[in-house]
Order: sequence, then structure tokens, then C-alpha cells
Amino acid sequence: SRAELYSALEVWESWWRDVLMVNAAANELVMNVDQIGALNSAARRVEPEQAHEAIKLIQETRRQLQENVNPRLALEALTLGLP
Repeated sequence: SRAELYSALEVWESWWRDVLMVNAAANELVMNVDQIGALNSAARRVEPEQAHEAIKLIQETRRQLQENVNPRLALEALTLGLP
């Protein structure tokens, strides 16, 4: 359902936000504290600019879905653009 899709996009966006926080050594601002190990690993592999682009891509996907774009195509484009 679209509601579940929007919820998943929110989770993905918060994940990438947390990667940015870890990159900035602001671990106290991390929302997904139970995933700190994976976030540290991702932060070592991904440049902050890439994480920021991932957030922008997720936000663009959300906008497209609000404009009634095919959800499957929107998610495929999203996953192809993520680092």
C-alpha cells in the first residue's frame, strides 16, 4: 500500500540522515541507535555528499509518488540511484 511505502521511505531517509550524523561525529543525534554498528560501517564507505544525495533522491521519490507515478518504477529508480 502507499501508506506502507511512505513509511518505508521515511525509515530510509532517517537511515541516511543518521549516516550523515555519524560522519559528522554527532552520534548523540542518531535516531536509529540500535543500528550504530551498521551506521558506522556505512559512514566509512559513503561520502557525506553521497548520503545527502540519497536523502534528496528519497524525497524526490516521495514527491513522485504523490504525483501518482507508478510505485514500482519509482522504487526501481530510487534503488538504482542509492550508493
